[in-house]
Amino acid sequence: MEELQIHGRLTAKIAGRMHLPDSTRDAAIVASLLHDIGKLVLAWKMPDRFARLLARSREQNQPLYQVEEELWGITHAEIGAYLLGLWGLPVGVTEAIAFHHSPSRVPYYRFDAIAAVYIANLLAHDNDGSVQSQTVRDLSLLQNLGVADQLPSWEEIAEEMASSRDELPYGSLK
Repeated sequence: MEELQIHGRLTAKIAGRMHLPDSTRDAAIVASLLHDIGKLVLAWKMPDRFARLLARSREQNQPLYQVEEELWGITHAEIGAYLLGLWGLPVGVTEAIAFHHSPSRVPYYRFDAIAAVYIANLLAHDNDGSVQSQTVRDLSLLQNLGVADQLPSWEEIAEEMASSRDELPYGSLK
């Protein structure tokens, strides 16, 4: 639980430092904080099955969302987005959560909250010491979004945010 909290805060801090319009940045920060809430739902409602998923993910050295999709046809991202949609969170937030592992499933290309959460999540995994560490490898996606040149600065921001232990993910805004 604490790891999820730390990861969510770090992801939100990174997203909050990206150059986005205010409303998009706000959606990206909220979505970043909550992007893994589906993991909590699964751990709470199906603890044994979720523990087996986690074990399989580690054994196969495969990201959890890929194991979820392979075995269940749905991921924690989609489960979390569905729950938060039921709770009435804005569509921009729930979409960013639903697609935080698969932004290319969205039929348009623009740098929005979906892309920001996707990138911030990957950079947070690279800097939080998690097993799921993975680099932003899909440069074609970043090029289509017109933001590939910003990746080095975002990597620096991620390193800086990971080393600082601010409690609030949005402390660097405005």
